[in-house]
Amino acid sequence: IGDVSGDGVNEIASYSNLHDVGGGVNSIHLFDAELIELDGFPENLAETYNMWTPYATAMGDLDLDGNMEIVVVNGPEIHVFTVTSDGEEPISVVWPNLRHDAAQSAFYHFGAVPKPIFVRGDATGDGLIELVDVIRMAMYIFAGDDHSCEAAIDFDADGGLTLLDVIETAAFLFLGGAAPPAPYPDCGEKPAEETRSCFQFECG
Repeated sequence: IGDVSGDGVNEIASYSNLHDVGGGVNSIHLFDAELIELDGFPENLAETYNMWTPYATAMGDLDLDGNMEIVVVNGPEIHVFTVTSDGEEPISVVWPNLRHDAAQSAFYHFGAVPKPIFVRGDATGDGLIELVDVIRMAMYIFAGDDHSCEAAIDFDADGGLTLLDVIETAAFLFLGGAAPPAPYPDCGEKPAEETRSCFQFECG
């Protein structure tokens, strides 16, 4: 429910899944407060994925122009509908190739599967190794804090997350100790031989 048409009155967005009834297709609907369908609707979704049931619709101002858009997932595609109050046909944009990330987690992206990137020893993801990184390492290893990239915390790249990683990071910062293995000093992709997980796709 939201003011998709920009006329100051909320509309109701929904979808139908009628491909088993009379040869229909998956469609998106937009109704006014009196349940009268707005001009241009229903809009059919891509017939390629009619074997899929569309997910529930959502509304939001995706492009920050002050107007709401309708978003619906149909199979591996995301459809975004823009509606105006001047009677023009709704505009539909399709974002294809919706994929899980490389770890099959709850994170989604579009196009090619991204590769994790990080600086070893950088526990905050800002591309630098500082005192706060030593603290974050210790909090993860000893207090069970969450972290998206264990590989970055594994300072010596030995596959273990121990007190030694904290000590070696502090020694590097304050005592001139050895630098960590790659990726360092710049952000880099997770090495193929890396055994620790990393779900970090931005760095610096």
